[in-house]
Amino acid sequence: MIDIDSLNQGMDHAAMPADFRWRSFMMYLASMQEHDFLSGEQKKQLRTLFAQILEERDYSDKRFRGVVIRQQNILNTPLKAELQAVFEEAMNRVCEFKNLLVQRTDDVRDLGVETIKTVEQETNIETMVENVKSGFGGLISKMETDAKGLVEMSLTDSLTNLPNRRAFDLTLSSWFERSRKQKVPLTLLMADIDNFKKFNDEYGHRIGDQALAAVAAILEKGTSSRKGGDDLRKIMCARYGGEEFAILLLGYRNQEVKDLAEELCSRVQWYKFVIRDAKERVIKDRIALTISIGGARCRADWKTMEQLVEAADSNLYIAKRSGRNRVHMQSL
Repeated sequence: MIDIDSLNQGMDHAAMPADFRWRSFMMYLASMQEHDFLSGEQKKQLRTLFAQILEERDYSDKRFRGVVIRQQNILNTPLKAELQAVFEEAMNRVCEFKNLLVQRTDDVRDLGVETIKTVEQETNIETMVENVKSGFGGLISKMETDAKGLVEMSLTDSLTNLPNRRAFDLTLSSWFERSRKQKVPLTLLMADIDNFKKFNDEYGHRIGDQALAAVAAILEKGTSSRKGGDDLRKIMCARYGGEEFAILLLGYRNQEVKDLAEELCSRVQWYKFVIRDAKERVIKDRIALTISIGGARCRADWKTMEQLVEAADSNLYIAKRSGRNRVHMQSL
């Protein structure tokens, strides 16, 4: 809790004017220290900014604009890192696409050469036509495979190999409509790695990425074991964003969903993560990770799929606030 009296005394001692902008801003900076979503480094930078303001005693309009921008930059630094990662992934996709285009351009050129050679050398017209058709058929087959690969690439998260947010949104839209029309139960589980920002601060983003991939593999294995054998029961496990995953279930009963959610929490809890260096040497082992899960079942009166996502997110927040490493499904 913030000690308001001590805070006011500190601002009085630094000769800060009784200006609502400055006083409220300093209160805001002080309160940010209690937010769990900030990393240790961010809190440290905010404390430094707080101390600098009191030490410099420059309470001009220009200085106020400067410290507000500085505070926003501190809060937005993780978002910039995520944007950079997204940009790099997009560039990798572009490079892969360009390589495919170059490869197929070479194939087209080679096909042209072979076609001319066939026409020049082959005297039997039927054999000539068959050879040319075969060559074009092979190229078309390669291009069709390329097209399928590009579609799959655009729907797959490169870090975890799970379906990405775009794939999740497309599937949710399709299953939501099917649930409404055919009266099939649709449930969404939102899973989030507990204290992941703290984990990243301690071990670094490279190790954090390894942990994300490990948890993704556990969730994928756990959901795959529960997949139905027919078209009436479907499960999708996707990376929703950051350290959050989404598990969408169509045609599963309430108890089945609850059992799966509890099982996934247990699978992650009992998994012991190992940190290795670039040479695959073990630096630290038996590191425990946990997840929290919030779940919601689509109600008949809901008009949009966003209502399902909001309900699951709300229950995930309750699971976090209730102590983490647990499941909350109030609406089931």
